[in-house]
Amino acid sequence: MGQLDRLEHYRLLASGARGSALIDILRKAIADRELHVFGELLDLPAVVELNDPVVDALRIFSYGTLEDYMAQEEKLPVLTVEEKQKLRRLTLLSIVRPYKRVPYAVIAERMQLDSVRELEDLVIDAQSYRLIQCRLDQRAAVVLVEDRAGRDVTDNDIEQMLLSLNRWKSTAEKLVQSIDGQIRGIVDTKQRDAKTKEVGAATPMESNRDITWTTTNEGEGSGLARDSGDGRSGRTEKRRKG
Repeated sequence: MGQLDRLEHYRLLASGARGSALIDILRKAIADRELHVFGELLDLPAVVELNDPVVDALRIFSYGTLEDYMAQEEKLPVLTVEEKQKLRRLTLLSIVRPYKRVPYAVIAERMQLDSVRELEDLVIDAQSYRLIQCRLDQRAAVVLVEDRAGRDVTDNDIEQMLLSLNRWKSTAEKLVQSIDGQIRGIVDTKQRDAKTKEVGAATPMESNRDITWTTTNEGEGSGLARDSGDGRSGRTEKRRKG
């Protein structure tokens, strides 16, 4: 059974439950080693109306961290070793979410881990549940994150996402405008170059036409002169005969 199927299973059970029965279902969802998302359970009207510490614990498992649990541990249900390990896996997702390289020291401090072995075991554990894809760089003491599963989000998280999307949109629009400007510049340059080549190609043709016209007219002028000369010669001959 996959994550979504498990979540749907608990959602259906919780939809028709009240009181202690509902609390028991929520505790089972928290204890389920394979379930790491809980948003749909928290949205159920029966859960929203339920006034019990288990709901606060469910919120922490949904989008909180081990630090959140430790800060109010006295008011929350006691977690088993397995449940606390599950919360560590979820906390790891929150820690690595914005990063590709996460120092061991950062994870160890947030997780209250005492040794490198514990830290690496936790990362390997999260990988076994397909919550994270990463590599351990033991020499540099960093976790190299390649991919990770998502977690449930709060209203504040959604607002931050919208702000990030708006910033991305603004940056993308500026980039598109810049690219459009560059394209227009390239097109204009090519058009100017093409016109320059056309003018350059046309200029010799005009010169050739001028030369041809001049030569032709010079020839015609010579012919007229000869005709004129012949006429004068004819008149001279007539006068001589007379």
